[in-house]
Amino acid sequence: MSDKSYSEMTDDELCSEMLVWVKHVDNSSGWPSAYFAAKQCQLIEREGARRGVKIENPRPIRAGGSDE
Repeated sequence: MSDKSYSEMTDDELCSEMLVWVKHVDNSSGWPSAYFAAKQCQLIEREGARRGVKIENPRPIRAGGSDE
């Protein structure tokens, strides 16, 4: 994880940070840590969209917890 805020990162750094947080979602020890990591993925995706850069969030937060 970087010491920079997402808004200060380059596009490449932002994409790399998404990969880090996706791994945190996948390897979380419980719901709170998974949710926090998923929120970081959401923030990164939004920062990319703000810049006009498509950064896909493979771990979106869904209401109800269903993958359907």
